[in-house]
Amino acid sequence: MAFRPITGAINRMSVIIWMAASVVAVIAGPFDTYANMGLGTRTAYWTGLIGLSIVMAHAIRTSVKHYWPDLNRNVSGGLINLVFSVLFSGIVERTNHLILDAEANAGMNHIEVFIFVLAITSMLSVIRRFVQDGLWQARQASDETVAASATERPRLLDRLTVVEGARVVRMTVDDHYVILHLSDGSEQRLLMRFADAVAEMAGQPGLLTHRSHWVSLDMVAGVSRESGREVVVLKTGEHVPLSRTYRSAFEERGFAAPAPSRLAMTTE
Repeated sequence: MAFRPITGAINRMSVIIWMAASVVAVIAGPFDTYANMGLGTRTAYWTGLIGLSIVMAHAIRTSVKHYWPDLNRNVSGGLINLVFSVLFSGIVERTNHLILDAEANAGMNHIEVFIFVLAITSMLSVIRRFVQDGLWQARQASDETVAASATERPRLLDRLTVVEGARVVRMTVDDHYVILHLSDGSEQRLLMRFADAVAEMAGQPGLLTHRSHWVSLDMVAGVSRESGREVVVLKTGEHVPLSRTYRSAFEERGFAAPAPSRLAMTTE
């Protein structure tokens, strides 16, 4: 098994925990570090130790999940906290023996250090779990919302007389009217603002190609060039003009026009 304890441990949540815990430890100065260290030394001490603890915790968590993948979540969390506390409390004690004088170390009890580390570790684990569960629930709710909006019937269809199953392929503007081109080959005109028509198409994914053109995303075959200008090619064979303003939306979805030839560039 190949571990990546450093790169795997570095993420936004870990950095936030690292910075917040370091600030609290520097201010509080546990294990007599406040009384026996200056601010600079104390900052370096706790920033380094807490950074090491994050890498250690990630390595232990990865090992437990690898060797006991079916372990109950609560049991797994308790085992991780216990192993980490045993190892880290020993590191704290050893580091203090190297840095602090004998008098400062005389009052340090291994059991007290272990209990303190275990308590802090357990508290951080609970916070971490609440945050992860909250993010997961938010992501699930977002996915459900997207899925629901992608399957709901566009409100604009209620304004039309359409054959059952017919869909809007594209929309264009003609003076004060919106022209709807349907999948059954028919066209219908509505007296309304184009922006309102686009808004009422929510539920059927689509993109603007121009300030006066909209296409259904599932009808896009690709993007091409005609006489030096980019056009969206639909599966119906129709070509719809594509302006620079809306080009990036198609490129993000894998639709990009071929680069213009040298001859085309010189004649434009």
